[in-house]
Amino acid sequence: MKHIGKKSALMLCTLVLSAAPVLAGGMNRNANRVVVSYGDLDVSHPAGAQVLLYRLNRAAAKVCGTVPDNRDLARRALYDSCKRAAMNAAVARVGHPQLRKIYGQPLTKFASE
Repeated sequence: MKHIGKKSALMLCTLVLSAAPVLAGGMNRNANRVVVSYGDLDVSHPAGAQVLLYRLNRAAAKVCGTVPDNRDLARRALYDSCKRAAMNAAVARVGHPQLRKIYGQPLTKFASE
């Protein structure tokens, strides 16, 4: 990881995913915040950014609650909207160009996760 100041390093170590506004519609209200640590990753490289996206995707799924049945179109749309909003906010908050570049591409599951 590149040399950065102590304050910046602390800010980059964790990321909190929160989806409270979307959750008001009835999804899992008790699990609306998840801390995602990524101080161990070098997100300037594609592999590190891909691992972070995988972690963020898992956290967003946890934040948004149980995946509804596809036949329940209203709840499924709400869940999908929640995940999209959580991921968009998390990627924007990290703000790293490499992460933004690969966001939206299919995620690869890593054995170390």
